Amino acid sequence: MAEQKNTNILEILINSLCKVLKKQNLLDENDIRVKYHSIQELNDRIRVLMRLFNAICPSLSFVALKNNEKQSTESFTTGILTPQGPVSINCALHLWDGYRFLKPDEEVYFNTNLSNTEKCEHLQSLTKCIIESQNIDVITNAMNESLSLKESEKPYSFHKGLLTPPPEVSPPQKSPAKKEIAEAISTIIKHCNEANLINYKHLQIVDNTPEQLFNITLELVCLISALCPELSFASEKHYDKDDKMFEDDFIVGFYTSFGQVSFHFKNQYRDRFSHLQWIERAPKYDGYDHAGLLYRIESLTNCFTSGKSVNDIIEEIRKNTALHPSQKPPILSGTQK
Repeated sequence: MAEQKNTNILEILINSLCKVLKKQNLLDENDIRVKYHSIQELNDRIRVLMRLFNAICPSLSFVALKNNEKQSTESFTTGILTPQGPVSINCALHLWDGYRFLKPDEEVYFNTNLSNTEKCEHLQSLTKCIIESQNIDVITNAMNESLSLKESEKPYSFHKGLLTPPPEVSPPQKSPAKKEIAEAISTIIKHCNEANLINYKHLQIVDNTPEQLFNITLELVCLISALCPELSFASEKHYDKDDKMFEDDFIVGFYTSFGQVSFHFKNQYRDRFSHLQWIERAPKYDGYDHAGLLYRIESLTNCFTSGKSVNDIIEEIRKNTALHPSQKPPILSGTQK
């Protein structure tokens, strides 16, 4: 009990420190690293995965400048339509051009204050529809007929166009002082976590805890893998049989023309990917970093927005002689669980 109490106190102190520094404009909390990634990197992953889905399935996607008549001068809203209602995220306004493939709305009307649990449940409902129907038209019809949805949450309520163009906004410039403060707090978090004095996943540094950001990432990966199983893989093992870095995890990822991208999830979520054909070993890791992961996912997005089919993309990947053989989609038969 004493250890748990200390853990709670340290987490509260760290959160309070971040809150005070942010209020005094001395900290960009997105730069804080909670373990392997910074808060910004976790959000980046969610953003590019959301955009990949938007590109694969634009009829179930949206982008808008306003939420319920409220407009931010720094962000816009994008998201996914599900049988239980829309799931949205906010993106910095300087990223607006990346959504040219969607017809943007001036405003959208729905509940934008969903809890993390509700967002996950909504995304799961769409994943279930995709796995069961394998037909986007069936999914759209199911949502149109859903008694739980308001009229403003159904597909035909979106894509009405902009009344006014968004303002041009440049990417924000981060000061060296803020970065140094974020690095100092990241070091504190690292040492406290290694000493088992805190659980970094529960830190409420920003609107969502790291654990909540992980959960949304999991749901988006699961959703996209259900939509494009031919471009996805799952495995219990790394390519290198001696690699034991993540013994309690399994690996899920996507094939791209520039190499695979992969995510590690705890074994408790294994059943969420039973719709995939599991391979003996994951593709060979080629050293890509966070920026490389974003670039590769964006490359898939660009393939879909340019009109390429899944088969076109697979053929393109298989023809790339620069890729290791394990980084190309295999021809599989049957289902391995």
